[in-house]
Amino acid sequence: MDRRRSPDMGAREVEPVCGRPTSWDSLPLALDVEQAAEVLGIGRNSCYALVARGELSVVRVGRRLIVPRQALENFLMAAAANGLPGSNAETDL
Repeated sequence: MDRRRSPDMGAREVEPVCGRPTSWDSLPLALDVEQAAEVLGIGRNSCYALVARGELSVVRVGRRLIVPRQALENFLMAAAANGLPGSNAETDL
């Protein structure tokens, strides 16, 4: 089990989303930002940056940020169509 620090909650257990899910439908309908980062294969801070820039939609429930599964799909579809945010496909070759 992975321990992560959260400023408002102290140390807490973070359940993996099932490692790497075998299908999109096996994901829960809503994930927290850390779980969304795990699914995307990026770091937690990078995922929070996507949220802050408005590139990944979230639902705020109290102080929590919830990422709907559909928001992950929308982000990936937009990234596939437009290239990944923050990268320049021509210079990254």
